[in-house]
Amino acid sequence: MPHWPQTIPPDLRRRLENIMGYRQFGPQDLWGEIREWLELHGIEVPAALPEDERR
Repeated sequence: MPHWPQTIPPDLRRRLENIMGYRQFGPQDLWGEIREWLELHGIEVPAALPEDERR
Protein backbone atom coordinates (compact mmCIF):
# COMPACT_ATOMS: atom_id res chain seq x y z
CA MET A 1 0.00 0.00 0.00
CA PRO A 2 1.44 3.42 -0.95
CA HIS A 3 2.22 5.92 1.79
CA TRP A 4 1.21 9.58 1.90
CA PRO A 5 4.10 11.83 0.80
CA GLN A 6 5.98 13.82 3.42
CA THR A 7 5.89 16.98 1.30
CA ILE A 8 3.20 18.72 -0.74
CA PRO A 9 3.15 17.56 -4.38
CA PRO A 10 4.64 20.36 -6.55
CA ASP A 11 1.51 21.04 -8.60
CA LEU A 12 -0.65 21.27 -5.47
CA ARG A 13 1.93 23.53 -3.81
CA ARG A 14 1.72 25.96 -6.75
CA ARG A 15 -2.09 26.01 -6.58
CA LEU A 16 -2.06 26.69 -2.83
CA GLU A 17 0.62 29.37 -3.13
CA ASN A 18 -1.48 31.04 -5.81
CA ILE A 19 -4.67 31.14 -3.71
CA MET A 20 -2.70 32.22 -0.62
CA GLY A 21 -1.35 35.17 -2.59
CA TYR A 22 -4.82 36.74 -2.63
CA ARG A 23 -5.37 39.59 -0.23
CA GLN A 24 -8.18 37.69 1.48
CA PHE A 25 -8.70 33.96 1.35
CA GLY A 26 -10.39 31.57 3.70
CA PRO A 27 -10.60 27.87 4.48
CA GLN A 28 -13.26 27.34 1.79
CA ASP A 29 -10.93 28.81 -0.85
CA LEU A 30 -8.16 26.41 0.16
CA TRP A 31 -10.57 23.48 0.25
CA GLY A 32 -11.79 24.35 -3.26
CA GLU A 33 -8.24 24.13 -4.62
CA ILE A 34 -7.50 20.91 -2.76
CA ARG A 35 -10.80 19.32 -3.86
CA GLU A 36 -10.17 20.22 -7.51
CA TRP A 37 -6.64 18.80 -7.27
CA LEU A 38 -7.92 15.53 -5.78
CA GLU A 39 -10.54 15.20 -8.54
CA LEU A 40 -7.95 16.03 -11.22
CA HIS A 41 -5.80 13.15 -9.99
CA GLY A 42 -8.72 10.71 -9.79
CA ILE A 43 -8.66 10.36 -6.01
CA GLU A 44 -12.01 9.06 -4.83
CA VAL A 45 -13.89 10.29 -1.78
CA PRO A 46 -13.43 7.97 1.23
CA ALA A 47 -16.65 6.39 2.50
CA ALA A 48 -16.07 7.60 6.06
CA LEU A 49 -15.20 11.22 5.26
CA PRO A 50 -16.82 13.46 7.90
CA GLU A 51 -19.07 16.28 6.73
CA ASP A 52 -19.90 19.61 8.31
CA GLU A 53 -23.10 19.21 10.33
CA ARG A 54 -23.93 22.93 9.90
CA ARG A 55 -24.92 22.46 6.23
